[in-house]
Amino acid sequence: MTDITALPRPPETSLLKALRQTTTFRAILVQPWTYLTGAVLLAVLAASLLESTGSVWGVTTALTFWGAWAWGLVGGDPHTWTYFKEVAPAFNNPQVGFFTDAGTLIDVGLVFGALLATLLASQFKIKNIKSSRQVAAAIIGGLLMGFGARLSFGCNIGAMFSGVPSMSLHGWVFMLFIFIGAFVGSKLLVSVFIGESTAVAVAPSPAAAPVAASAPGKPGGGIRRIQRTRVEKKENVTQFPIGLALLLGLGMIAYYYVDIQKAPRLAVFWVIGIALGFTLQRARFCFTAAMRDPCLTGGTNLTKAVMVALALATVLVSALQLGSYIRTGNLEAALKIGLISPVGVHTAVGAFLFGIGAVISGGCASGTLMRVGEGFVQQWIVLPFFCIGGLIGAAAWPLWRDLLMVDMKGAVYLPNILGGFVPALAVQLTGLFAIWLLADWWSKRSNA
Repeated sequence: MTDITALPRPPETSLLKALRQTTTFRAILVQPWTYLTGAVLLAVLAASLLESTGSVWGVTTALTFWGAWAWGLVGGDPHTWTYFKEVAPAFNNPQVGFFTDAGTLIDVGLVFGALLATLLASQFKIKNIKSSRQVAAAIIGGLLMGFGARLSFGCNIGAMFSGVPSMSLHGWVFMLFIFIGAFVGSKLLVSVFIGESTAVAVAPSPAAAPVAASAPGKPGGGIRRIQRTRVEKKENVTQFPIGLALLLGLGMIAYYYVDIQKAPRLAVFWVIGIALGFTLQRARFCFTAAMRDPCLTGGTNLTKAVMVALALATVLVSALQLGSYIRTGNLEAALKIGLISPVGVHTAVGAFLFGIGAVISGGCASGTLMRVGEGFVQQWIVLPFFCIGGLIGAAAWPLWRDLLMVDMKGAVYLPNILGGFVPALAVQLTGLFAIWLLADWWSKRSNA
C-alpha cells in the first residue's frame, strides 16, 4: 500500500493551520458525514438533476458506451448493433461523444468528486490489491454487474434509485432481486473470495471501518467513532492545496462548457456529477453495503438510510410532477417525469446478477466510480470489466431479448394499477417505511 502521507511535508501556513482546526472545516471536509446527511443530499441532487435537465441519474449506460467506443477503436463496429438502435439510440447520434455525453460527464464527475473529497480531507491513499482472489472477484464482479445492468435496463442507481421514486414497478422488482443477489453474493464472498476466517474484517465496504469495531447494542456506533479516529491519524496537510487546485480545475471545465461550448446543460451534468461523488465519499454512502451488511453482519444503518433517500426522492419527484402540471395543465406529461422502464423476467435476472457482482467486487455502479476516485486498485480493475460486461450485454441483446421475452412496451407505472397518483404515492411511501421498520428489527435481532 502506497501511503503518500510518508512524503516530505512543507511547513503549514498559520492561516491554513487555523482553518483546519476549526469545527466547521473538520465537520464538512474531514469527519465523515452521517448516513442520513448523505441520503438527503443524494435525493436532493438527483431531483435537482431531473428538474434542471429533464434527465434522471443513471450510471451504467455511459459505461456501456465506453466499452463500445473502445471496441470501435480496435476495429469493431458497434454502431450497427441492434441494441444501439432499439434501446440506446443516443449512441449513434453523431453529436454524442465522450466529452459531450451527459451520462459520461456524470460518471467522470463522480470519480473526480470522490477524489476531491479525499484530497480536501487529506486522506487520499492508494489501496493495493492484497491477493489474487481480489483480482478474480474484481473481474467476475465487474462482468456480472455490466451484463446484469444491460439485462435489467439499469443498476442500483438508474433502475432503483431513479426508478422507485418515479413510481415504476421496474424499480421495485429490481430492488427485490438485487437484495436476493446480494444475499447469494455474500455467501460467495465469504466462502470463495475471502474465506470464513477473515469474513468479519473484510465484510464492510472499503469506505467503512471494520465491523468488529461496532459497539455492542448500538449498531454502527462504534464504527463511526473508530472511523473518525483513523481519519484524523491519516491526515496529510499537503493534500489540501492539491484539492483546492483540483477544485479550480473542475470549475474551469464547467466554465468551458458554459461559456465556450455554449452548452450549460452539459455543465449541469458535470457539476452535479462532482457533487454526487463528493457526497457519496463524505457520507461513506455505499449501496452495496446497504444490501450486503444485513446478510453478513446484521447491520442495517445504510439499508435504512437508502429507504430514507428513496422516500425523500419520491416526494421530490412527486413535487416536480405537481409543479409541471400546475404550469402546463398537461397531467399525462407531468406524471411521466422520471424513469419508467420495461419490467419482466429480464429485470429479475439482471438485478440478481448485478447484486452478486456488486457484493463480490466490493462496489456497485456508483460505489465503483467513487472508489476509483478514492484510490482503490481493486475498483480500477472492476471498472474496465464492468464496461466489458455491459458491452457483452449490448452485443447479445437480440439473443436475451428473445430468450427472456422482453417487451419494450412493458413499462408499468404504479398509479395506473393502484387507482391513481395519490393512492400509489401512499402505497409507495408505506412500503418504504415498512422496509425501514423491517431493517430496524433485523438489526436489533442480530445484535441481540
